[in-house]
Amino acid sequence: MSQFALKTGLSIIWHFIEVFLSKGIHIITTLLLAWFLVPEDYALVAMLTLFIAFSNVIVDAGFSQALLRQKTVTLVHLNTAFSVSLAIAVVVYVCFFITAPWVATFYNAPALTDLLRVVSVTLFLQAFSLIPKNLLQRALAFKVQLKVMFPATLLSAACSILFASMGFGVWALILQIVLQAGFVSIFLYIKQPWSICWQFDRQAFNELWLFSRFIMFDALLSIPFKNIYLIVLPKFFASYLIGLYFMAAKVHEMLTYLLTEAIQNVTYPALAKRQDQPEQLLSGYRQVMNTTTFIMFPVMLFLSALAPLVFAVLLPQKWFDAAQYLQIMAIAGIFYPLAAINLNILKVVGAGRLLFYIGLFKYGLLVVILIFSLQFGEIEIVIWGHIFAAFIGYIPNAWYANKLIGYSIPAQLKDIGGNLLLSGAIAGGLYMIVSYVSLGGWWELFLLGVSASLVYLGIAWLAKFPALLGLIGLFKQLREQRRH
Repeated sequence: MSQFALKTGLSIIWHFIEVFLSKGIHIITTLLLAWFLVPEDYALVAMLTLFIAFSNVIVDAGFSQALLRQKTVTLVHLNTAFSVSLAIAVVVYVCFFITAPWVATFYNAPALTDLLRVVSVTLFLQAFSLIPKNLLQRALAFKVQLKVMFPATLLSAACSILFASMGFGVWALILQIVLQAGFVSIFLYIKQPWSICWQFDRQAFNELWLFSRFIMFDALLSIPFKNIYLIVLPKFFASYLIGLYFMAAKVHEMLTYLLTEAIQNVTYPALAKRQDQPEQLLSGYRQVMNTTTFIMFPVMLFLSALAPLVFAVLLPQKWFDAAQYLQIMAIAGIFYPLAAINLNILKVVGAGRLLFYIGLFKYGLLVVILIFSLQFGEIEIVIWGHIFAAFIGYIPNAWYANKLIGYSIPAQLKDIGGNLLLSGAIAGGLYMIVSYVSLGGWWELFLLGVSASLVYLGIAWLAKFPALLGLIGLFKQLREQRRH
């Protein structure tokens, strides 16, 4: 195994630990908060999701991706990116502060005025975190990021649970968002000191903006469409149902990011360094696709089968109806790594303009499917429509990945086929058992979850699945390296 692969593998492991701990804490916190809060509290946060997502993208301005892809980054590049990011944060915060009452009126929720004004403080915290975090990512220093994210997540989660238990209601969720952003910013500057300097260089800006603009425009365009369900559904369904939907979406999103982003965030800067070596780039992405889906498919499909049991064991009865939403969303989750990996290919080769136009097609498709599914007046049908949109949206991503690096759809299906068939078959068995056999609570959840995982790994070992063998080989190499 090459030194490059070894360093990348070690970075993936550290970043996976970071994401696993931070997202794991988020999941546990969500489950604990559900005992103190009601679906209507989560509905309010769902209504703010659009603005939170918008602030993340607009402050970043695509600079984080552009800096990672830039072969040579100078202090001038860093200072320019920071100065522009902070200036954007000021402008956007003023806009949010002024328009907050109108947002509250639109959703007929007066509490949103103060909630939006407070949560928008994270704009400034994100701007100050941009450069230190980027420096760590360029260096593949994900062990250091673990030392930043874990305590920040743990502290903000503890404060959130404390506030919820004291009766703060929805404010517990808002304060968790703000406090985590604050703790992350503080710990980043402790671990990666960087002297703030107000500087704007037009040449440096143009070098970054040439690529970052399409990343930002695509991300900005994606926000209303990715969150279109949380924008539109409150106008058609009761707050109680929106709260259930948001809870299911939150659990699904945390698991999806836990399993996919850990690999994606490492492989993007690592493979970006090999953007001029097509054969190695293709080989690297085939390994990423195989390994990601080997992990992602069973987790999502097993979760879909076990969702009713998970909610019955871990949450109070007021949340039980959200289980059926999570079952459907988990099926849609199997398309996420496929789309994300193919989009990463476009980013690595610098096809920012193409990325933007593909986004236009997918968002138009999403709107059409949403309008059609709303005609039935059932939130479950709306979610099934989202699955169909995710499947169709994968096709153009994969088509252009083939054009750019020769990774065709048949080759992708060959790489993921075994993972999908095996995990799907075991998930089908789980669904039958959960539907017709009742062993009782914790024991049933533990027994079924562990048994399914062991069967999956055992068959993968006997069938010599490349992803499993590759992971075992990577751990052996890393263990041997530590000995020396």
